[in-house]
Amino acid sequence: MVVIRVMSLGEAKRYEPKKPTYAIRIRSPEKWDADNFGQLKQSEWYNDSLGKSRIHEYIFCDIDDPNYEVDNDEGSGDDTVLINEQIASRILRDFRKSLGKFEELLVHCIMGEGRSPAVALALNDLFSLGEDSFSFSERYPKLTQLVYREIVRAGYKLREELRLGRETINTLECFLFNGN
Repeated sequence: MVVIRVMSLGEAKRYEPKKPTYAIRIRSPEKWDADNFGQLKQSEWYNDSLGKSRIHEYIFCDIDDPNYEVDNDEGSGDDTVLINEQIASRILRDFRKSLGKFEELLVHCIMGEGRSPAVALALNDLFSLGEDSFSFSERYPKLTQLVYREIVRAGYKLREELRLGRETINTLECFLFNGN
């Protein structure tokens, strides 16, 4: 069983892991966010046996509206980046490479309420990390459903590459093909 820790940026920056930890940092594309994001505390527990960091950073906004229109016209000033299949697939592939080499999963965003619990729950559901999904979602009622759904959809598309179990695939099919 992997211990899942969902935190805000402030909590994550103060956190000191005591065992091998895989960290996912989620930030928004805005300049303010990049300037204030900072680093996690230095710890040997964030590195694998070869000294390679297990800290991964992804950039996407906390928007839960699948119909949100991003204005990508030059000069629009809209730097909105929504979770998409490419970002979700990268999260899953990066995670799969380290699976079995850590005991804790730390996921954080600015507030620790929307994106980070959605990512953590999706990884738990896809890779059977051991957390009770219902209890987890009850603890994080503001989790961003769009983020969860996009990662689960990407997981289903990558099911063979990720080596997901048959039971997980059956659950995903029920979720994806019953209007969710």
